[in-house]
Amino acid sequence: MNVLMHGSDPTEVPRVAVSLTLSNSGVTLAVEDDGAPFDPLSLPAPDVTASLEGRRVGGLGVFLVLQVMDSVSYQRRGTRNQLRMTKNLIGIKKSHV
Repeated sequence: MNVLMHGSDPTEVPRVAVSLTLSNSGVTLAVEDDGAPFDPLSLPAPDVTASLEGRRVGGLGVFLVLQVMDSVSYQRRGTRNQLRMTKNLIGIKKSHV
């Protein structure tokens, strides 16, 4: 959503590719877009101890991804941003829903 709202020219349709790769050890989600160069990992961490009124808008999504995923990386490849997020599955107990 951030790519659509903030990372692209409003007069153009952004190109976004999402891929999900499953391996024996984990799952990797990759999001690539042709928007302006932007490294979401360079954002300062939000102050989660501040009151709601004292917090700035934004930054919680990246913060939550960093808390949940085992590895997150960003790189600019040519004209595309690439964000890769991996969650290790080894050691996670399966549950039945």
